[in-house]
Amino acid sequence: MFVSAHPLCEPLRSQPDAASAPADRRHHARGFSLVELLIALAVVGILTAVAVPSYQGYMRSAYRAEARTALLETAQWMERHFSMTQSYATTSQGGTINNAALATAGLSVTPRAGAARYNISFSAGPTATGYTLQAAPTGAQTADERCGTLTLTNLQVRGISGTGTVADCWSR
Repeated sequence: MFVSAHPLCEPLRSQPDAASAPADRRHHARGFSLVELLIALAVVGILTAVAVPSYQGYMRSAYRAEARTALLETAQWMERHFSMTQSYATTSQGGTINNAALATAGLSVTPRAGAARYNISFSAGPTATGYTLQAAPTGAQTADERCGTLTLTNLQVRGISGTGTVADCWSR
């Protein structure tokens, strides 16, 4: 190491020589190694593999909740008509209640704006004394095999067409 009596050279004496620095400090000063980069990439891949299906399941559950809400809203609409006409099959203006009437009332699809995830309809035309509404999945929501199509009757009997249980599909 070079020693000088000049005051401007004083800071140089306190700094170690670059050639005498440990080999690992020089290695890390240049950036990440390929192995470190591959490990970080593998960790991100594993986290993504776990997170994406979990997120998709959460979104299916949220869309199912929208469909349940739409079925209950449509059932309330049906009860309002029944309280005025004493029939589930006719409107207060004397018209017939059917799937077209649901569409006219804006109750035939959920969500009302954007891409449809469930189609709301009658599984069979309503009679004077009863009806069965259904929320059939459409688009990406058809991947919800656990619950499938949700149903609701005028007696508030709830059903599903999927492999899960009614309690699971109607409570979450």
